[in-house]
Amino acid sequence: MLALFAGAVLVLSAFSTLTQRVSLPGPVLALLFGALIGPYALGILTIEDFGVPTGTLLEEAARITLAIGLTGVALRLPHGYWRKNLRWIAAIILLGMVGMLVVATGVLWALLGIPFLLALLLGAIITPTDPVVTTPIVTGSLAEDRIPERVRHNLSAESGINDGLGYLFVMLPILLLTKPGVAGQELLVKVLLWEVLGAAVFGVLAGFLLARLFVWTKGAGLMEECCPPPSFRKAVRVPPASVRPGVPAVSPSIFRRCPLRQGAL
Repeated sequence: MLALFAGAVLVLSAFSTLTQRVSLPGPVLALLFGALIGPYALGILTIEDFGVPTGTLLEEAARITLAIGLTGVALRLPHGYWRKNLRWIAAIILLGMVGMLVVATGVLWALLGIPFLLALLLGAIITPTDPVVTTPIVTGSLAEDRIPERVRHNLSAESGINDGLGYLFVMLPILLLTKPGVAGQELLVKVLLWEVLGAAVFGVLAGFLLARLFVWTKGAGLMEECCPPPSFRKAVRVPPASVRPGVPAVSPSIFRRCPLRQGAL
């Protein structure tokens, strides 16, 4: 099984330039590969083979995949990006996400006749820009040649930061459906303050402390330099800018790496 996945990664990596030029992004090819080896095609692999409840396996796999995607977003943004683009980030998050939620919900509710709360839930799900899908669009030689750097960085930042906030929108209709009597209180206290903002604060603090630890151990001569992967070198070569138990894995991922990435030695 591991050999199968490793082989797929190797093949996709080897032909990544070719697939970019013919507009076949990696996530789409990975989806096709999964469908091909799944129970409804070749039957090589089924979820039950892992011996883990299906829901648990899919949830944890999604967490890991999203965390890796968000880490990549944080690492490829240039030094000082967040400080220089606070106004744009605030606008795209506060206005862009809310506007997309309203439009998506309105289309589903008014045009397709879906019940309002269900339309609100589906609208909240499709509102955030997926960082995994965005990555092949803004990375690679083809993207660097044809898409302005500022646009690539803005798309990366928006896709990285809005997943945690998208969680807030998703929980709104869920709480209205399951706990209508205390939906407002739970959304404000548990979801917004603890699971979204709490996770972001945890991520910033973790990144800050880990970067400080790295700088201290290197300065004290306690660390030998070896050959870490390029992404790790990018993550730890800079200390932070001056700036969880029970919280979602989405929000801390990008905030934890940003303090590591946005400072300067």
